[in-house]
Amino acid sequence: MSASTSTPAAPPPLPKPVVFATSGLGGMMGWAIVHPANTAAVRMSLASMQGQKLSLLDVVKRDGFKSLYDGLAAGVGRQIFYASSRFGLFETGRDKLHEIRGKTDFAGRVAVGAVTGAMAAIISCPMEVATVRLSNDVTLPAAERRNYTGVFDTIKRIYTEEGFTAFYRGSAPFAQRAALVGVFQVATLDQFKELYANMLHQKKNSISNVFCAAMTSGLIYSIATMPLEASKNRMASQKPDPTTGKLPYTGTLQTLRTVSANEGFLALYNGFLPYYIRCGGHTVTMFIFVQLLRDFYRSTVQKAMVQSGELHSGLAAESSAQSLNQMIRWVMTKEEHCSKIITLVSEYCLCQRVKPAEFSDKKDYTDALVAHHAVMQAAMKAKQSVDPAAADALDHAIGDFAKMYTKE
Repeated sequence: MSASTSTPAAPPPLPKPVVFATSGLGGMMGWAIVHPANTAAVRMSLASMQGQKLSLLDVVKRDGFKSLYDGLAAGVGRQIFYASSRFGLFETGRDKLHEIRGKTDFAGRVAVGAVTGAMAAIISCPMEVATVRLSNDVTLPAAERRNYTGVFDTIKRIYTEEGFTAFYRGSAPFAQRAALVGVFQVATLDQFKELYANMLHQKKNSISNVFCAAMTSGLIYSIATMPLEASKNRMASQKPDPTTGKLPYTGTLQTLRTVSANEGFLALYNGFLPYYIRCGGHTVTMFIFVQLLRDFYRSTVQKAMVQSGELHSGLAAESSAQSLNQMIRWVMTKEEHCSKIITLVSEYCLCQRVKPAEFSDKKDYTDALVAHHAVMQAAMKAKQSVDPAAADALDHAIGDFAKMYTKE
């Protein structure tokens, strides 16, 4: 059968830099949508520490709708580390376990999800503390406010005023919650995608398949993790007792027991509605964005190179005019999207985002310039070649570029 009419080969697996980069970008895009719900959930949860009970409308009336975006920069920054490592490490660990065991079952997904979720929490805990502080500072009495001016001011002041260990205050419940998230969100999402693909005859990893699986896993993990979320918020925002100098909450179990004894177990579910909106909403939006980004990657640079190679083989075999036409179209597609990458980096990133004033020293500024230039060079080489290795080099450069860019 001719190359022009044969069934297309299955797309190759995504390179690891693309897996991590799309995970982080998808998490950031999803978080930008659900951040107001997270802010409301944190405030409602922490209000119970002061004997208050707030509804979502109470929060908006008291602080104003705009205040729900307090800490947005820290929240998005957290996703750079948390979403990319949580989802990226899960997929890497799942695939490695499949190589070792020869199969991927629910038990394996649960184990990998728990371990990689906890690892992601430890990596991103400093940004989590900054997010909680920024989101809740405006709700404190005027005399108790820390009056942070932004994410970098928050990080700097926590380090100078309280020490490095303050970044990991509440890390135990955060890591425990993240382990549960790895199980109830990431692992169950992976399982539900297969389940719905079989039961509802959906195409796996289609947008409808990802949406259904994400809605289900978001509800399950919201219910399972809310008590740990409440404990983490209390531990992250607490202050030492002015008389004894001791912190009221010292560990996860102690926090859970203290809150349950003093306020009732359901106090740990204060703010559940906005928390579910945040969890379910972020689960759905993040994984849909991740899938859209990966579909875009597969349908442009990577597919163009693979198809060009296959069509060239068909052309050599039969000199088909159709094969030649298709090969030219794929080359043009590759050219177009590599040009878009170069334009985006040169005209937007370098002109508007990479500025000396945004960096702490000249070395960081220089490193950012080098990383951006490497992407443009790799994109140009990808334009000039049909070797898939050039696409892999571009993937790697984009991964490095993303790390530098998101640190700005």
